[in-house]
Amino acid sequence: LTPESIDNIISKIHVFLATPDRQPRLREWQRLGGHLNWVLNVLPWGRPALSELYRKTSTKTRNPPIFINSTIRSDLSWLADTIPNAIGV
Repeated sequence: LTPESIDNIISKIHVFLATPDRQPRLREWQRLGGHLNWVLNVLPWGRPALSELYRKTSTKTRNPPIFINSTIRSDLSWLADTIPNAIGV
């Protein structure tokens, strides 16, 4: 991964976590999950950090707001901190 793509995904994580009212819409959850899934092709050991994200979105339909709980916040913060160090940026 290029340093720019790493910075981009870290930025997406921070923007997602800073969503007003801590309730991004379903499409935002899916979009972030897709980006992270792509990044985690190079870091397969980081995939468990997406389990809660997928669990929270699996039963939703349409585009409802979904609350960011402490587990999601912790998992995504861990990924944002770990990805640059793991890839060597």
